[in-house]
Amino acid sequence: MCAPEYAPLDDVLFLTTTTAKEARTAFGVYFYFFVQILIFCVLTGKALKQQMGRKFSMKTTKLLKKFRETLMVQVSIPVCILFIPLSYLGISNWSGFHFQFLNNISFIMISSHGFFSTIVMLIVHRPYREFTMNLTRFGVIYSNEVNTHIIFEMRTYVIT
Repeated sequence: MCAPEYAPLDDVLFLTTTTAKEARTAFGVYFYFFVQILIFCVLTGKALKQQMGRKFSMKTTKLLKKFRETLMVQVSIPVCILFIPLSYLGISNWSGFHFQFLNNISFIMISSHGFFSTIVMLIVHRPYREFTMNLTRFGVIYSNEVNTHIIFEMRTYVIT
C-alpha cells in the first residue's frame, strides 16, 4: 500500500508500515467488546423491565426506571464515541484511503472518550454529582420557585 502523493511522509508518525494484520486483530477485539456491551445492555434492560413488572411502591418503580435510563445512557456514550472513529479507521485501512485530518480527529475522539464518559456519569448520577460539588466547596440549593437558587460555600471533609 502506497501513501498518497499529498501526504507528507516526513511529518507523519507511523506505528507500523504493514497494518492489515494489526487492523484485523484490532477489529476482532473491538467487535468482541461491542458485542459484549450490546449483550450487557439487552440483558440488563430485560432484567430491569422484569423487575418493573413486579409489585413495588411507586418510588421504587420510579427509581428503577431512572436507574435503567441512566445506565443505558452511561453505557451508550462510550460505544457511540468509539464506534464512529474506529469504523472510520477500519474502513480507511481496508480501502487504503488516507486523510490525515480525519485520522487525527478519530484519535482525538478515541482518546477523549474517558473524559466524556466521566462528564456523563456526573450528569446522570446524582450521588457522584453531589460528591463532586462537595469537593469544589460550592453547592446549589434549588427552591420550588422558578429560576431561583442560592450558591453557598460548604466545608469539605476528606477522610484519609
